[in-house]
Amino acid sequence: SIFVATPARLSFMTCRSLPPVSQETEYYIYFIPCQPILEEFFSIFQKFFRPPHRRPQRGGEQPPDPARQTGQICELIMKTFLVIGAGEYGSHLAINLCKMGNEVLLVDKDENIINEISHRITSAEIGDYTMRSNLEALGVNDYDYVFVCVGGFQDSLVIVDILRELGASQIIAKAISEIHEKFLLKNGADRVVYPERDIAYNTAVEYSNKNIYEYIRLSDNAGIYEIETPGNWCGKSLIDLNVRKFHNVTVIASKDSFNKVTAINSADYIFTRDEHIIVMGTASDIKKITKN
Repeated sequence: SIFVATPARLSFMTCRSLPPVSQETEYYIYFIPCQPILEEFFSIFQKFFRPPHRRPQRGGEQPPDPARQTGQICELIMKTFLVIGAGEYGSHLAINLCKMGNEVLLVDKDENIINEISHRITSAEIGDYTMRSNLEALGVNDYDYVFVCVGGFQDSLVIVDILRELGASQIIAKAISEIHEKFLLKNGADRVVYPERDIAYNTAVEYSNKNIYEYIRLSDNAGIYEIETPGNWCGKSLIDLNVRKFHNVTVIASKDSFNKVTAINSADYIFTRDEHIIVMGTASDIKKITKN
């Protein structure tokens, strides 16, 4: 299932989120597995009694605890992440995971980088993590997710291979090319992210149609789009338009001139001309309604 909500609203559910709907809002797009609700609550109950995997802070100012800002529940069920590689991608990933109330250990062999951002991360360590002994010392199988964000082709393959042998739960690796992506998956990565390719595709979609302002890719033929409200929709409600039947798209939220995003959860919602709407659908269906 796909939802639009704030982290606090869905902090108690097992979900995977996409980037925020806009930089000025706390609304995110979430993927939530369709599983029996009793199974989900049983999982939550187990997490309540799992001791947090903490490591000593390396000097400097203690980072703020974002989990407290979104309530005690979020703090109790935060996830643990190991991020290997403190380059641009790894650093931003670790910082944002901390902001969302998770516990993060960031490691890299560059002491200068670690010292520069360690005060913004739960904990950070320095070392060469292409060495098996160093990875073993981290207790990689204690983390919910392990991200491999090192830039070197061979180094990332070596690290993924060792992580798989050590029993890491979920390994997500960053690729620098399509060949690199294939080798990472063969070496044991559960998922591979290729940021440059994905961002380039999203940018191409966004700028190829003057009526599309933001785009998030869901699959080869479907995505989430921020578009202008079609002229013939203004002053009408979802019920009046019967959007799903006649246009084959799902309206998720609206975005006003101040970039405030509001989830549309009522069929009586009236569309206005001075707003954008966030819709989900195929490229061909989106093209039809933006053309009109």
